[in-house]
Amino acid sequence: MNKTKAIDILSAHYGATYQGSHVIQVTGDLITDIMNEGDEGKTFHKWNTLPLPTTVEDSNLVGLAEIYLKKAL
Repeated sequence: MNKTKAIDILSAHYGATYQGSHVIQVTGDLITDIMNEGDEGKTFHKWNTLPLPTTVEDSNLVGLAEIYLKKAL
């Protein structure tokens, strides 16, 4: 499975629109950098789920989609 298919599966599972991906950067803001500690340089994918957005780390994207795909069958 590729990332595009995984995004489609997760979008359907969450019932939400895919908002794109972002890479965690060091910001210089102490609070933000502490919250993101250890995730610098990692890519996260985001969906506009309610009440809070859902984010999935890039290395977990395909595996999580495969789990939800199996549950749907």
